[in-house]
Amino acid sequence: MGHDPKDPKGIQELIRKKEEDISALKKQLKLSITMHSQTKKATQQKGEEDMMGLLMRMNERLAETEQALEKAIKEK
Repeated sequence: MGHDPKDPKGIQELIRKKEEDISALKKQLKLSITMHSQTKKATQQKGEEDMMGLLMRMNERLAETEQALEKAIKEK
């Protein structure tokens, strides 16, 4: 680290700097993560698109099931 291990003042200074760095990192971890408004909007739109796609697939499956049931009823 480029310091003299026999220099107590230098060692104390290194310890103080490391403690400051650790404190700064802890503060950063406590900050809430915020999204840019455009990112938030894009994320919301993507979620809505995904949900719409899921609903469409479920609707298709329901229609296929109804057709299969109608066919089975007619065959009886």
